[in-house]
Amino acid sequence: MAVGDRSPGGRTRSTVWSGTPSGCNTKAIVEANVGNKFSKEYEFDTLDVIHTKMLTHFEAGCCIPPEDCSFNYTSATIWIKPENGNYTDVDCNRWDNDPNTLCYGCQTCKAAFLQDVTSNYFMSGIILLCVAAPKFLFLACVTWYIYHVSSGRYTPLT
Repeated sequence: MAVGDRSPGGRTRSTVWSGTPSGCNTKAIVEANVGNKFSKEYEFDTLDVIHTKMLTHFEAGCCIPPEDCSFNYTSATIWIKPENGNYTDVDCNRWDNDPNTLCYGCQTCKAAFLQDVTSNYFMSGIILLCVAAPKFLFLACVTWYIYHVSSGRYTPLT
């Protein structure tokens, strides 16, 4: 996902998060060392190079301020806020250059977290379905056989 590919639906979906303490996802992201890894991986890259990278949802939503903020790029995780910081996007005010803070409290970061959880549960559900369906079908056939054939209710066509 490129830096500019922030889905408009992502912000809407993140409102589900509004009742949850923001520390829940922040702690997990800090412990995963997302900001430091991002900083080291893209340490010497220019902004143009970062824009061409396929960033994860976490990197795009949590490690880079929204483009609406018009921050000045210094390095991968160091962005300079303009003097006239009158922002319409609340995420601009939440941005911090500290690798343990970055934009972890931002709506874009929360949306990335939800998207990651949602996609993981979706894949888990598909795998569970693929594993469970054949077993269910086998049990259904065995049950039918026991009920009909063992009890003498089934007479094969001859």
